[in-house]
Amino acid sequence: MKAVWFAEHGDLDVLRYGDIDDPQPGPGEVRVRVEACSLNYHDIFTRRGMPGIKVPLPMVPGCDAAGRGRSEEHTSEL
Repeated sequence: MKAVWFAEHGDLDVLRYGDIDDPQPGPGEVRVRVEACSLNYHDIFTRRGMPGIKVPLPMVPGCDAAGRGRSEEHTSEL
């Protein structure tokens, strides 16, 4: 899938755009095909790095999203 992502904290120059692996849902999770996403200050703070808060890297910003969820068993709107 195509995404904007970063593998280290920093300024705008750490942002990359390109192909990344599709996420694989775990038990009790569904994969969401994102149809709309917002970027807000939380994403800026996450990209810059927040003292004392660890996030898994690489990270795809966008903590608010809407789309359709799909699992092997069912389909749902989120």
